[in-house]
Amino acid sequence: MVAQLLPQPHPILACLDQAAELVHGVRDVQPLFMTPAEKTAAVEKLARLEAMTAELNLRVVAAAGDAAHEAGARDTGGWLAS
Repeated sequence: MVAQLLPQPHPILACLDQAAELVHGVRDVQPLFMTPAEKTAAVEKLARLEAMTAELNLRVVAAAGDAAHEAGARDTGGWLAS
């Protein structure tokens, strides 16, 4: 028997898949019954998470010139606009 290694997703894609799955897992959970302290903590953590994902998005977009070219766009801005 020959073992085959399956290609692993890039760490950024794996992270995004996990994050999406986790957030999807609480889509029906209502914050109504959180304590005020829990709501404060959640708002603070969400703001940090939002900043982290915005930074990651900018890093990926800054490196996406090849993806834009492969898609036939003149530049990254045009690629994003489409």
